Amino acid sequence: MTRNAAKEGKSPPLPFRSQKKVVRSTPGGLKQPSMPSLVKREDETNSQISPLFSESFCDSFRFVDTSEAPSRNLRSSIKRGIPLENAHNGKKDDKKRVKPEQATLPDTNWKTAKFLPEVPDHVKDGMDVLMIGSNPGRMSSIKCQHFGHPSNHFYRALFRSGFTSKLFHPSEDFTMLSQKPPFLSIGLTNLAARPTRMAQEVDKTENELGALILTDLIRKHKPRVGVFIGIGVGKAYEQAITKTKRKKEGENEGTFVNVDVPAEVPLVTDKELGMGVGLMLLAIKHVKQEDEESDRPAYTLLFACPSTSGRVTSHQLPEKSECMKRARILAESTLPLEQKQTRSTSTKSVRIELI
Repeated sequence: MTRNAAKEGKSPPLPFRSQKKVVRSTPGGLKQPSMPSLVKREDETNSQISPLFSESFCDSFRFVDTSEAPSRNLRSSIKRGIPLENAHNGKKDDKKRVKPEQATLPDTNWKTAKFLPEVPDHVKDGMDVLMIGSNPGRMSSIKCQHFGHPSNHFYRALFRSGFTSKLFHPSEDFTMLSQKPPFLSIGLTNLAARPTRMAQEVDKTENELGALILTDLIRKHKPRVGVFIGIGVGKAYEQAITKTKRKKEGENEGTFVNVDVPAEVPLVTDKELGMGVGLMLLAIKHVKQEDEESDRPAYTLLFACPSTSGRVTSHQLPEKSECMKRARILAESTLPLEQKQTRSTSTKSVRIELI
């Protein structure tokens, strides 16, 4: 093809038969296209190749085979710091890269938390009343507050019954110990320490162990009255302490004492406020000390109230408040005469067993 062909508008003949890409395999198993190879035309126009595309001219260029060049994945692997022996053409490292450890905070969701801490006791020597719950709930455990669930009637029943000077919030539970007269100082504890969703999840072994711990706690701090928040809690304590007492030799016959209590205070055997609500026929005997005040009784009386949980429907808030009121009347009857707010005109004598 000559200049005349270019003038006529014809394109010069191509020096290649085709420009097919030759596919070659790579060590990593992937296929990498290589540069097209030069193939001389084998037709009649072979003798008319332009000097520009002559064979001697094309031989002056060096075509590099790119099949052995580092792949794109290999280069990115080198940048990421993956070892070369594990980074051929996108091959990932067998060992996963370990992320730096991050500090994990404890789960504070009371519904999903796996670890539930115990709620500490709020007690002091010579307190007037000790409120005894079954065991902490999940929300009480997370908040570290006694009776911490919003649906619990405990603090509302205390306020309505006259136990407290104001409506306390669960976060103020420890401040009830420092109430000044005429209001009573109130401590808080539980029969079992392990937090659960339902009180029925606590087994008998935990209650038996908790009964021994509770008895020692009462003998040490000497409250005037212990109030069980829950009829089942009082029964569980009585069964556990009776079972433990039977195992001891020489205590088959208990020691009894006659106690004068206000006539408004029902017994657990009465049905005035419901079966199981009232003064229990058990009392915890204190250990006598030389410097002990003479006006304090030598034992702690026990009173059972219905549970203040919102799930309890047998007693509503007014009935729970009335039961708390009877417990307050019992506690005030044990105070010295100068500290009593009201004096009961009528009393009754109750025979109670000391443990």
